[in-house]
Amino acid sequence: MPEEPAAPPLVTAADISRLAGVTRATVSNWRKRHPDFPVPIGGTDTSPAYDVRAVTEWLAANDRLPEPNPIEGLRSALRLVPPGAVADVLPLVLAASRLHGAALDELLGLQGDAFDQRTAALVAERAPEVPAGSDLLQDGLGGAELRHAVVSCVRAGKTDELLAALDHAQQEGTSARGQYATPAPLAALIAVLATTELDGTAASGFDPACGTGGLLLALRDRGIRALAGQDLLPARTVRTAVRLALGTEGPSEQLTSRAGDSLRADAFPGLRADVVVCNPPYGDSDWGQEELSYDERWAYGVPTAKDSELAWLQHCLAHLRPGGRAVLLLPPAVAGRTSGRRIRAELVRRGALRAVVALPAGAAPPPHIGLHLWILERPTTELMTPDRVLFVDASRDGAGATVRLGGARGATAGGQPATHWRDVHDTVVQAWRDPEKQPGVARVVAAIDLLDDAVDLTPQRQVPVAAHTQSPEEVAQSSQLALESLREAGAGLADLSHAGAWPSAQTEARSWRTATVGDLLRGGALTLVRGAVVVPRGSSEALEQDRRVLMARDLGSDTGPSGTVATVGERVRLEAEVQEGDVILSEVFHEQIRVGVATSEDHGALLGPHLLLLRPDEQRLDPHFLAGFLAAPGNAQRAVSGTSIMRVDARRLQLPLIPLTEQRRYGEAFQRLRQLSRTARQVASLGYDAAEQLTWGLTSGALLPPEGL
Repeated sequence: MPEEPAAPPLVTAADISRLAGVTRATVSNWRKRHPDFPVPIGGTDTSPAYDVRAVTEWLAANDRLPEPNPIEGLRSALRLVPPGAVADVLPLVLAASRLHGAALDELLGLQGDAFDQRTAALVAERAPEVPAGSDLLQDGLGGAELRHAVVSCVRAGKTDELLAALDHAQQEGTSARGQYATPAPLAALIAVLATTELDGTAASGFDPACGTGGLLLALRDRGIRALAGQDLLPARTVRTAVRLALGTEGPSEQLTSRAGDSLRADAFPGLRADVVVCNPPYGDSDWGQEELSYDERWAYGVPTAKDSELAWLQHCLAHLRPGGRAVLLLPPAVAGRTSGRRIRAELVRRGALRAVVALPAGAAPPPHIGLHLWILERPTTELMTPDRVLFVDASRDGAGATVRLGGARGATAGGQPATHWRDVHDTVVQAWRDPEKQPGVARVVAAIDLLDDAVDLTPQRQVPVAAHTQSPEEVAQSSQLALESLREAGAGLADLSHAGAWPSAQTEARSWRTATVGDLLRGGALTLVRGAVVVPRGSSEALEQDRRVLMARDLGSDTGPSGTVATVGERVRLEAEVQEGDVILSEVFHEQIRVGVATSEDHGALLGPHLLLLRPDEQRLDPHFLAGFLAAPGNAQRAVSGTSIMRVDARRLQLPLIPLTEQRRYGEAFQRLRQLSRTARQVASLGYDAAEQLTWGLTSGALLPPEGL
């Protein structure tokens, strides 16, 4: 029987509003006022569905499509294909990235079969660079619309955003139980620990649960060029291969990724790498314990069904050369679970375990758990004698207070003082290099002292809080200074909160005519500039490496630009130079739209990644008025979309249309509110600090309770 033609892809009114960059009310108005608007072909009376191609043609014919945005075009094209087809276009990302601008323009100019044939030929040329994707290519490349969108994104220099969008689409169709992505900053720390002070030159690296290649990329940034990875999901191995290949000039036999179950079907049985890094799946009771009971990899003991992490650990050790190093990210239960006691004892007894590091909660998903880093080295001989094990408790500071990872504002949601990830990174690296300089955080324990009935390797139990070095009089003085600082800040907060009444808008809330940022851009009242674009390292423009870069974490802070060209590691556009009075907007949504107005401290810095710069015409728009209304809660409903990563479409943000003199009144009010917010956070931070100091003083015996409390 002949196959029935495939049903056309459908879109709802909400989809149309996103496609056109308008509100749903505008779409409803088009349906009523324009007889030629496409008729619904599915859905329900209350939620009709339309043929996306008919809708797109109507929008184009009526000049309703917004200015071309390659990433938005990509997202629209992804809706037309099943998630399983997304991996098919990943090799095309690599193939297009190898072309120069003129060649990409020529490719985008092809139509129909000519475009299909040319893209297929380009992918075939690059097949040796993506060995994991060779089988997937047999099913095609996922549709002409998607292929065209991919090439357009590469031509626009949006390769990083392109890969992120494809990765998100792949995740909707595939999953792996108990497996989480490794954040880039943590991957960088793992790579540093894996390569620092390693005997000889670390030339090869391996990740047996590579996901999309984040840890392998971090190893490449540390100078390791021979890299191999394996993952259960074929689509992820394709992504890994493409990401690794994007950093090379051409095909390389030193970059390999393969699909398969690493424990049951090891794709690299003979590999002995200098470095192994791994963020394995957690809590997988079906890892193959019964069928692998007599596997030669279990040199330190056969893991039980509930100890899958110890199976992965021994798998990593089996892939190390003698003297090579492995770093694994593991849940804290592995350090003390009773069923793993014998294996932990053997790791300590035979000198394979070098260190265990406790990270603060929030360093990696799941965010509520403080994960551990295990650092191991394969013994050079079977007769190595027990040595020592380093324990680092980065979840606490030297005084025993819990480390709380905070965001850009320098405080956690509860107003408590927060630690930035860079401080955690430096603490761990310094403890690894010289633990004696980190009292209360790091401690070296003799192996014999760990070999008791429990063999508990939890850093919090092995690292005592540092003894207090201040005299009671010094503790009392520092506590008094903390209370005085709190009183001064509290007085400032009281002044701000009592500065006049905020008048009512009378009987009804005020309403205005509004315009979108897109309207203001078209009218010349605003200019938009995007921030840095991620590119392979080594190909960045020649810029001063110490040139300041304004980062997303700097919005709302008083610290000024915290990044540099060297630390950003991305291409920073020279035209994205910040001027005082510019409005800076984060494209990534975190609970609220984050906006700031550039100050004299920010002037001259370059705009960092994931930031937009809106430069207002001073004769038409007040920057503080603009920033205040952009951050309005109602704007988040209009302009924020996404699931795992929420993004702000700046062109959809709305502003009231009011005279400049009135804008300035609102701008002054918004400035005062920001000052109030900053002072409130300062009071909360100082209050928490004072309470911590007084608690420590009482519990250490340095202070006495005051009379008459």
